[in-house]
Amino acid sequence: MNKIIVLSPFLLLVSVAGCGESQSALDQMMQNRCVHNHLDLPRTIGDGQECYSYSYTDCGGDPTPTASECVNYCAFDICQPGPCAVDSDCTMLLGDGYECKNYIVSNEDYGTWCGESR
Repeated sequence: MNKIIVLSPFLLLVSVAGCGESQSALDQMMQNRCVHNHLDLPRTIGDGQECYSYSYTDCGGDPTPTASECVNYCAFDICQPGPCAVDSDCTMLLGDGYECKNYIVSNEDYGTWCGESR
């Protein structure tokens, strides 16, 4: 019985350590924790504001993951709450002159996001 008492705290520690919050695939690519940790990027820029995405090669990945100071995500240099589905998603968020289109960086397609109309 003593072995069970001695092992229980260890098992609890292992199970708690293994239950960390996992990042979604989108977060892993566009708001990567490793990039945030190395570059100390505070997520303070709200949706609709200008932004820049940064990468850090030591964080690995193919393509190299990025992060920004956006509260949500940075695509087309604009903070956005998430991918768009139709052009009206963009006009509601950013006004006229924006459309829902593929966001491609270095031949990597990140899905559809609001960008300026051509």
